[in-house]
Amino acid sequence: MKHGFVFGRRKTFQLPERIKMHGKSRLLKLPQGKETMFTEIFLADEYWLQRIANEDIGKIVDIGANVGIFGITARSLFPKASITCYEPNLMLKEYLDSNADAFELEVLYSAVGCKKGLGRLENKDCNFGHNARFVECEDGDIPIMTL
Repeated sequence: MKHGFVFGRRKTFQLPERIKMHGKSRLLKLPQGKETMFTEIFLADEYWLQRIANEDIGKIVDIGANVGIFGITARSLFPKASITCYEPNLMLKEYLDSNADAFELEVLYSAVGCKKGLGRLENKDCNFGHNARFVECEDGDIPIMTL
């Protein structure tokens, strides 16, 4: 029970309400239906973060943070890193803000591009942003930031 919960099998897995990490029990706030995303990113290490966990990494950027699962995973492996999450979909704010507070993540509600501007999301209410498409446009309500 490394993180304070038991994972038996994907078919019957239920999202934990809390995760133990770096000596603290932290609230995990995810909407229903994120079990697969959580198991793939946090438990199965889909982004291969464990391969670089011994590296001295000071800054991590998560573009398209969704509800913050990648940031949570990064925090578990890089406890001293500064982690910034960019997310243009404000429908995810309740979950991402809660996870940001619990796991010490910085959140910027914007898109990321090669030049500053504005844009909007299409299909933003689909599956908590899974199928949302960002479109750059002058009359958009979402800022585009550069890194």
